Amino acid sequence: MIPNARISNFEVEIHPSVESLVVQFLSADLSRERGGFLIGNLASVASPYSSVRRAILCPDAPSTAVSLKLRAEEWQLAHESLAADEAEESIVGWFHSHPSMPVRMSSRDKFIQTNFFGDSRQLAWIINPVNGEEAWWRWNGSSIDRVSRRASCAAQASNTVRDEDD
Repeated sequence: MIPNARISNFEVEIHPSVESLVVQFLSADLSRERGGFLIGNLASVASPYSSVRRAILCPDAPSTAVSLKLRAEEWQLAHESLAADEAEESIVGWFHSHPSMPVRMSSRDKFIQTNFFGDSRQLAWIINPVNGEEAWWRWNGSSIDRVSRRASCAAQASNTVRDEDD
């Protein structure tokens, strides 16, 4: 883990096709929260931004209008996707929708971020697909900080979706 003091002006970079894929997925069901994992490259001292190159959609994750649960099955899907890919990528963070409430870090979101995405380079991306509002956050070791976006990157984007028949 890179000490937080060594990452100044931390930003996130996301490929436009990944952003489109995620927004389309989240918009497909506005009755409940939906989400998944962000895959790419974590920030380093030489490159103070995390880059999102892929998204793993989790359509079967249990959810309600105000909550999402990423179970062991969803984590396994993410790790299998990483193992199958020859690129040296990592889980950069997670994303989910807030279709019926403002974009903010709820107490549950903060718990998930600090306990499962506690590396200061890992991100949370929350989107309201109804009004288009979005925001990015990271845990800095003592609190949750908002993160700025960089201009889009020129990475390959792909989609990993679990087959419902599996």
